[in-house]
Amino acid sequence: MTRMIKLLLSCTLLLATINYSSAQEPIDTLTLEQRYADMLKKSGVYQDKKIIRQSNLNMFWAALSDTLKTTQTSLKEALAGKMDVEEELRASQDSLRSVQTQLQSSLGQNSQISFLGISFGQSLYNAIVWGLIIGLAVMSGLFFQRFKQGHSQVKETKEEFDKLQGQYDTLRHKAKETQMKLKRELQTALNRLETVENR
Repeated sequence: MTRMIKLLLSCTLLLATINYSSAQEPIDTLTLEQRYADMLKKSGVYQDKKIIRQSNLNMFWAALSDTLKTTQTSLKEALAGKMDVEEELRASQDSLRSVQTQLQSSLGQNSQISFLGISFGQSLYNAIVWGLIIGLAVMSGLFFQRFKQGHSQVKETKEEFDKLQGQYDTLRHKAKETQMKLKRELQTALNRLETVENR
């Protein structure tokens, strides 16, 4: 419980520093600790008690609340990602257990195993089964690594897409402006030509 409170206070202080505004420095450059110190510095003293302006307190609270919300959102996203990874890990472990169960049941059978009419010794069979288990474990690890890489690539691609979308919107807006300017110039030229012809 104490760790949770310390974590919450740390997150609160961290996030509030991002959102608290100050007269001396830009909003994004002050930390929560700096904002707190600044608020205390600007406060008055009356009979050994600090008097803090309501507006300063409200600004600090708003920064703190924003920080908490951002932290909670990040925490929820991290927990969702963790649950996905745990589900994949459970599936891999179930697959591994299944193979191990098959191995144990086969060890209880005859020392010779026949497959497609070919007889294998138990040691060769064990080597094949353990090779499959190791292969599945390696594949599980590779799958998890590829999942992480794919997730980061999707994130990067989305960011790049958003940038490209913004650039495209800007170019489209400029193209519309240019087109309207050309239409106006063309209309003006047509009007002049019409005026010259009417004379």
